[in-house]
Amino acid sequence: MAKFETVEYTAPSCWASYWINSDASGLDDAEIEEADRAFDRVLALHPAAGPHPVDCSEPEFMYRSDLGPRLAGDMCTYTFMWEVRESDPECQGGCDSFDRANDR
Repeated sequence: MAKFETVEYTAPSCWASYWINSDASGLDDAEIEEADRAFDRVLALHPAAGPHPVDCSEPEFMYRSDLGPRLAGDMCTYTFMWEVRESDPECQGGCDSFDRANDR
């Protein structure tokens, strides 16, 4: 049976459709570049896993994003998920949070 791990990050709510549904309509080029840089950061934090965004919370006002320079605005908590494989050294014993990735 497959085992899956998840991690959550807060990021601007306007990225939800782009990240989850690959629908960039409504975003300008600069917003797409910013969202892509943030997504690349998630991939860099979990390189063996290749996480995919699968869900997000309802937007709410927050003072910062976990993944970018934006401050104070409508943010969602995004859930990223990936399948854990026996050979994933990053996920042996379970993959966890943003803090662990920053300790590297």
